[in-house]
Amino acid sequence: MENQGIVDFDSAAAVPLAHPDQSAEANNRRSDRHKIDQLVLVYSSDYTKVLRYFDLSVGGLCLRAKRAFHPNDRLQLDLNLKMLTKGMVWEENCIASAEVVYSVYQKKYNAYLTGFRFLDLEPQIVQALETACSYLATQNRPIHDTGAALEELGAYLARLMEKSLLP
Repeated sequence: MENQGIVDFDSAAAVPLAHPDQSAEANNRRSDRHKIDQLVLVYSSDYTKVLRYFDLSVGGLCLRAKRAFHPNDRLQLDLNLKMLTKGMVWEENCIASAEVVYSVYQKKYNAYLTGFRFLDLEPQIVQALETACSYLATQNRPIHDTGAALEELGAYLARLMEKSLLP
């Protein structure tokens, strides 16, 4: 199968696609987006690339790429969600089917921002995404809202103190 669903960002064939902020999807978003900076393996039968995503929700994610994806293209995303929480590392590997909602060139990043909507997720994948998004929501709170962060720090310090007092 030919790689028709992907257009090189230098190509004159690249057509401007809907801006993410003006799309119907942006107005119909069902879950909160959270800042993140992790790698994702994006693949289909004719494309494989490790890319960096910077936005995650239970419904999808957004990544930066040097290539544009066409709306409605379907790909597989292999996410390795890794979070440091309460002094421990939580990690979950998730493989999700997703379709492209938009792909827009952003000059300031010298890359395309591409939004994906997850499709037909297994219950354990939904749970892993909810856990990751819940954690990210606490990490991305405004500076003045530090209640849970202080609670977590307190619990972590208490565990350290207990360990240091052991013979």
